[in-house]
Amino acid sequence: MKTCKTCGVEKGYDNFSRHSTRDGYRHQCKSCRSVREKARYDYISVKDKRLQREYGISLDDLDLMRQGQDYRCLICDIHEEDARHSMGTGLVVDHCHDSGRVRGLLCAHCNTAIGLLRDNPLYAIRASEYLIATGDSEDGK
Repeated sequence: MKTCKTCGVEKGYDNFSRHSTRDGYRHQCKSCRSVREKARYDYISVKDKRLQREYGISLDDLDLMRQGQDYRCLICDIHEEDARHSMGTGLVVDHCHDSGRVRGLLCAHCNTAIGLLRDNPLYAIRASEYLIATGDSEDGK
């Protein structure tokens, strides 16, 4: 039997994870450790910290952007729920890799396309002209 340092309850060793302590088990029982880890890795908190670190925006800023764009990709106009269903993710943050400035929210396909075109507007225009000229676009039918 071992006493959990957090809840103070004496429990069997099967309630403690293995660890490199003197007796070979953690000081916290699995239940207390689970609660601690869940609080530590709270999804919203983690997402907010990642947005702040990578783009300099908060989760609230992201929500305002989503609302301002009517929950749609700025390029293809797909709704974020449709994007989530067909692509596995909703709208993603598009940003300039040189300046770090956030440009808006795009679906994964449009964001990838811009990246593959190396963020070069001239390449995007040429690609558009090419699709129109070959008749392989919705607008060029």
